[in-house]
Amino acid sequence: MLTFLLSQNAEAVNEHAESDQVQQKVILRVQGRKPMVARDLDGPDIPRSPSPQSFEAIHHSAAGGLRRRGSARSHGSTSDSKASSTASINWLKEQLHNARFEAADSPHAFFVPISFLEKFITVQLVAKVVFDGAGNSLDELEAQKVARTVCVCARQLFATLVCVKRSVDIASFLEEGITDADLPFLRKHNAPIMFDLYRNNGTPIKAIGAWKEKYRENFDRMQWWMIAPVFRLNEDLYALDDKTILPFLTLERRGYELEPKQGGYSEVYPVRIHPAHHDFWYNGTGRVVSIKLICTLTSILM
Repeated sequence: MLTFLLSQNAEAVNEHAESDQVQQKVILRVQGRKPMVARDLDGPDIPRSPSPQSFEAIHHSAAGGLRRRGSARSHGSTSDSKASSTASINWLKEQLHNARFEAADSPHAFFVPISFLEKFITVQLVAKVVFDGAGNSLDELEAQKVARTVCVCARQLFATLVCVKRSVDIASFLEEGITDADLPFLRKHNAPIMFDLYRNNGTPIKAIGAWKEKYRENFDRMQWWMIAPVFRLNEDLYALDDKTILPFLTLERRGYELEPKQGGYSEVYPVRIHPAHHDFWYNGTGRVVSIKLICTLTSILM
């Protein structure tokens, strides 16, 4: 297990970071255990993805809008709905991929900022995806209800389902009472089915019972993109899973990376935290925090 301290005093990292100092000094202790997920506001200095209005443009020629269950759908309108739903899902999946950041301390590990999910996963978009994908099994009011629930407590779950091409199953997850609070799903390595996933309390998940292995495997990997932690000013201890992707951005200043400082029992290095994943300050951009990685006795002896 590795523990690191996070401080807003960047002077401890490198003398070149002096301009990034702040008045406060905050230390967060992080231990390698289960993840805790929170939300925060967007930040001003991170590149933006296309506007949600782009979604509306995709469907400018789509037929009809939402219909009530039991209303007749012609073959043509059903085909249009499926095409429209596919366009919605493909558009959102592309935006999610484009919105990813590669974590500074974990090459090839990515996270999608919580601010992106809050901005792009809207009631309108989710309702359209759910209604068009459900055929005649859901009416307009039911699709809207599912969409509102998603936007209150299941954006991370819905985004993961979109990425693994199983967004049609979101209603089934919600019927089981599964929300973002149940992420990450856990694997039982000795289970008869490879990549068999369970809720974090060990309960089986009925909604994935018929999934092929590829969907389970992709969900197990992509769910971590959506649940990067948010660090709060008044929180002290964060218990994180070893697979947690930390929302740290690579720091470059004056054309070169700031070098980490090593000591006998720790290493200190500078990063920026994505602005949607902390509430340390609301004014100014590009500020630096220092990460102190404390080695355990076992890691020192290895």
